[in-house]
Amino acid sequence: MRSDDRMDYREFSVPASLRGHLECVWALRDDTPDDAVQTIYPDRRCELIAHFAMPMRRYRSDVRSEVEAPMLFAAQQTGPIRLQARVPVHCLGVRLTAAASSLISGRTLATLRDRIADLQKFDNAFTVAFADAARAFADTPASLWSLLEARCHEQVIDDIAEIAARMLDEACGNERIPALALAAGISLCGL
Repeated sequence: MRSDDRMDYREFSVPASLRGHLECVWALRDDTPDDAVQTIYPDRRCELIAHFAMPMRRYRSDVRSEVEAPMLFAAQQTGPIRLQARVPVHCLGVRLTAAASSLISGRTLATLRDRIADLQKFDNAFTVAFADAARAFADTPASLWSLLEARCHEQVIDDIAEIAARMLDEACGNERIPALALAAGISLCGL
C-alpha cells in the first residue's frame, strides 16, 4: 500500500438508524501496490473487513507473518499493525462504535484484544451475507445497510457505555474510573 494518489481510500456515512452502532463504512483500493511492509496505526475501534482481492499479509511482533482470511473481525487494536500487499488491494470495512464493539463477538470480545480473527468463526451465515452485501455496496449500499440493521436490531446500545466511551475518546484514554462513573450517573458502590 502507498500513500500517494494511486491509492483510493473513501469513507461513507451510515444511515441514522445505524449511527449508534457504526461509525462509518470505508473502502480501500490500490491496483498497483508496492510490496513494502506498511505500518498502520489503528483507532482502537473494532471493524468488519471484507477482502475482495487477495487478503494482505500481516506481520506479528514475533516477525512471523500470515495471510489474513478474506472476511475478518478486527477486535480492538492497541498497537501498530504491519501489513504487506503484493497484489492489488480491494477491501471494504465497517467501523463499529465503541459501544457496539461486541456486536459480532459477544462476550468473547475482551479475549480478542489485538487479534484479527476470521469472521466465519463467529457466524458463518452472517459472514456469507456480509461478503455478498459488501461486494454489492458500490452499486447497492441498501443491501449492506439492511444486513447491518438486522444484526444491530437485537443489540441495544447501553447509554452508560456510550457516555464512558465518548469520555475515554475525548481524554485519549486517560480518564479515571470515578470520573466516568460520575459522568454516567452511576455509583462505584457494588461494582
